[in-house]
Amino acid sequence: MSKDQPQTTKPDVEDELADLVAYLDGEMDEPSAELMERRLTSDNPLRQRADALDVTWQLLDSLEDVGASGEFAQKTLSSLETIETTPDSPQDFGTRFKRALFQSGVLHNAIGWLVLAFLLASLGLTIGRLTARPQRANDDVQMLQQLPLLKHYHQYRLLPDADFLQDVSLPAEVDPGEELP
Repeated sequence: MSKDQPQTTKPDVEDELADLVAYLDGEMDEPSAELMERRLTSDNPLRQRADALDVTWQLLDSLEDVGASGEFAQKTLSSLETIETTPDSPQDFGTRFKRALFQSGVLHNAIGWLVLAFLLASLGLTIGRLTARPQRANDDVQMLQQLPLLKHYHQYRLLPDADFLQDVSLPAEVDPGEELP
């Protein structure tokens, strides 16, 4: 099962639920409502969801309405009056922002983390350089060990392949002084 399938069906389920809620709230136009009624009669899972939503709304409607007391509203309004509502000038905002950064220690923490990250990165690079084997030197040593082969490379380059060398090599029974046909 691919990961795309659940993502492509999720909007369909959400749309279906939105349509179902609109139907139950009586917000659908008549042709859409008739289509939903036909779907409800033929689609058992959809009908079960509609019944579950209906029961949920009935339970919510059975709860008594709780209103806020007048004292709560007065306290809320009085606390809002104490908040300054004048717009800040850009300079005031910048000054308050800088002061808040320094007082809260956020700036100090950020600088500390940046210094720590820099030190750890430097330490990692230093350890990497110290422990790394110089690959170039190894390549030079290997080339010096193969110097005789490299001197005659232009001659070896003319040979087609290793099978050709086997075909032209002398058999073990042939005497080197004997002339070959």
